Amino acid sequence: MNFIFNSISELKAYKKLDSYTGINGAVAVTGLNTEFKANIIGTLCHFHNVRAFCVASDEKEAQVLCNDL
Repeated sequence: MNFIFNSISELKAYKKLDSYTGINGAVAVTGLNTEFKANIIGTLCHFHNVRAFCVASDEKEAQVLCNDL
């Protein structure tokens, strides 16, 4: 998992998103597929040593996201 976390943390878009978390500690992102969303959430939680609150559009998406995390 460290390989994935380190790879994602080098992305320009991730760095910009990560900078927003420092402003108030909460961010919202839309338009990502469920698998990539799980990777982003996992990376943010890993490097900030925090938990995440996730909202899904339906039970199926919630289960996929939960399994991926």
